[in-house]
Amino acid sequence: MFQTSLFAVQTFGSLKAGPAPWLQAPRPPFARFLTFHVLIFSFNVSFRLSLKNFLERNFHPLLEFDVNQLIVTNGVTVLLENLAFALASPGEYIMIPKPYYFRLDQDFFERPGVLTLPVDQPLPSETADNRYRLDVPALETAFLQAAREGKVVRAIHITNPSNPTGDVYTAQELKDLLGFAHRHQLHIIANELYGMSIYDQQVKFTSILTLPHPDPDRVHFLWGFSKDLGLSGVRVSIMYTRNSDLLKYSKLTGYYIRPTGMAQNRLRQLMDDQDFLDNQALPRVREKMRGRYQSVKQEIEGCGGRVHPSPATVFRWLDLTSFLSSPDFQAEQELFVRLYSAGVHLMTGESLGHSVPGWFRMVAALEDDVHAEGMKRLVSELNTIRRERQEQQ
Repeated sequence: MFQTSLFAVQTFGSLKAGPAPWLQAPRPPFARFLTFHVLIFSFNVSFRLSLKNFLERNFHPLLEFDVNQLIVTNGVTVLLENLAFALASPGEYIMIPKPYYFRLDQDFFERPGVLTLPVDQPLPSETADNRYRLDVPALETAFLQAAREGKVVRAIHITNPSNPTGDVYTAQELKDLLGFAHRHQLHIIANELYGMSIYDQQVKFTSILTLPHPDPDRVHFLWGFSKDLGLSGVRVSIMYTRNSDLLKYSKLTGYYIRPTGMAQNRLRQLMDDQDFLDNQALPRVREKMRGRYQSVKQEIEGCGGRVHPSPATVFRWLDLTSFLSSPDFQAEQELFVRLYSAGVHLMTGESLGHSVPGWFRMVAALEDDVHAEGMKRLVSELNTIRRERQEQQ
């Protein structure tokens, strides 16, 4: 795995300031064999053709996919790490709108040494449509402040739909983001891992692929089978990019992060079964997610909490501020410990970069009996807390 870092160090220049000499230099016989081996055995052509058709059906790109610009790996985590290696040097930054999945900090930093620059966004109470929107002016303000402080920002990462809030960015917000990135020559890492998990039929999802890109070499689309299709253990994800240097780099490092041929073949059969996916599996999954949202909302509100009206993803974003002993993150941690002791594990808002104490992320995609037992324990403990508060008054 150490070789991944070596490849990255030698290709930094190719993605930031033109072709690196290393990419143009003659390679030794072993390197030529390695490249041949990766291209032939890591990237199943029939799988990528099926993947092309599948993604075009579901994400509706403005331009037809080129299968030679599809990179297939064993998970989005390694894609994020690879992008950090390729797009930035240790000590440089990738911007992320808050709140966001906590592991992103580690994915970018643990081996690549790239730092994250979290950026506060408006709270739902501050927006007309009661959602976590993408505030591009806030991103630009943070970028300019970072530049004044001598920080080098190379890219912006977005997750759309959002983990943890489940909200969806509008087409205009994405257009504004593309314009901002173009003005400052920033890469956009568009993580659309939940792009097929929209269960509210009134909400329109806009993929970044559907929009014109003023700087197409700096837009990189990510997706995987783990979330939308519930196949986390299969470990197959993709990146679509038109950046030729990033493609060279990714194909060379692909030797270390390739998915199995068996997994690709099985997934190819699944993707080719359009009738099953489009008319049976995906509608059923969305129906269950919609039902889970409604049932969780009813139970949590019944005991004094609130559920954010998110239209997508497998997460429920819970407002449990009324159960805090005081309006701070220490009280949020105390509530987390109490719920955990009662057999319920929710992720705290503080760990996800939320600015207001008392918010928690729930995974609502467990088996029916497990979900029911979890809700029973959660509601019971919240009702106990509420009774204790009433007795103290």
